[in-house]
Amino acid sequence: MGIHFYITRPSLCSLSESGGHICNAHFAPISIVSVTVYTFGFSVGFGPLSWVLVSELLPLSVRGKATGLCMVVTFVSSTVVVGTYLELAHELVNPWLVLWTYALVSLAGSVFVQVFIPETKGKSLEVVERKFSKDSSP
Repeated sequence: MGIHFYITRPSLCSLSESGGHICNAHFAPISIVSVTVYTFGFSVGFGPLSWVLVSELLPLSVRGKATGLCMVVTFVSSTVVVGTYLELAHELVNPWLVLWTYALVSLAGSVFVQVFIPETKGKSLEVVERKFSKDSSP
């Protein structure tokens, strides 16, 4: 979507007689594909990740309260992003810059997950909990 907004920014498009930008309709498929790819990627990636992490990595003794706290942080973060997008994109900077910033933050999050979040596939909750209790021992 950032590419779409960059390509169709007013400085690259000519004005039509009605005052609109001629190139906007030409690149519309980019925005449709972008939203579809984002929705799919979020649904199989960052969307369920927080739910999986809290259920696998938190000890049973604090899992209930800690899960609630983690979900509050997740929803507040999402609300901040959605609530600030219009002001950022249309009043402070260009929409393409905001979207590329969001993309870079997502990339940084992906790198963080790959580097710091342990793989728990095929391990029971007891094995995962023992691993973290050993790692946290002095």
